[in-house]
Amino acid sequence: MEANEKTLSRNSLLAKEELEKVKVDLGKGEFVYVRQMTGRERDNFEQSLIKEKKDAKGNVLSYDRALGDFRAKLAVVTCCDEEGKALFLPDDYSLLSQNMSAKRLELIINAAQ
Repeated sequence: MEANEKTLSRNSLLAKEELEKVKVDLGKGEFVYVRQMTGRERDNFEQSLIKEKKDAKGNVLSYDRALGDFRAKLAVVTCCDEEGKALFLPDDYSLLSQNMSAKRLELIINAAQ
């Protein structure tokens, strides 16, 4: 093991991690902060991109991609204020997708990815 390496304990791994955030210039002197997702947020985001196909009894037959509003969904999960608190509610993605330019959404998701 190298001198600066450290094995983390269970408590260290379970402690709330400080998520990285970056300031994203959206042009016109405007900006937004974009932060990393937690594991749960990423799982929920990825699940939102899959749609189940079910039979008449409700049994899952297959899964389809549901990529509609992908960029806005990612922006909703990652845009935050200076302290890292989410700016949007989960269902804001549809309105955001309708009202924000693709150019600005692209700047946000590039930082988020």
